[in-house]
Amino acid sequence: MTGQPFPTPPAPPRLPSYRAEDIVAQYGTIAAFLAAVGPRTPLPIPDLHFTEEENQRMDQHIAEERATNSI
Repeated sequence: MTGQPFPTPPAPPRLPSYRAEDIVAQYGTIAAFLAAVGPRTPLPIPDLHFTEEENQRMDQHIAEERATNSI
């Protein structure tokens, strides 16, 4: 047998990387880029089956975070 004992797997596909300069060069403005690639409808959030108590605790936690961070 010659060469490598096992074939080299292909390189994984590269994820797109966007710099502001590239976006402006291709789309003109960041707003035009977001309009072109952004979702047209709200993203669906599946029912995560939280209990009413868990929902209330999370609401309380969020309210405390907002009060603390002045959001």
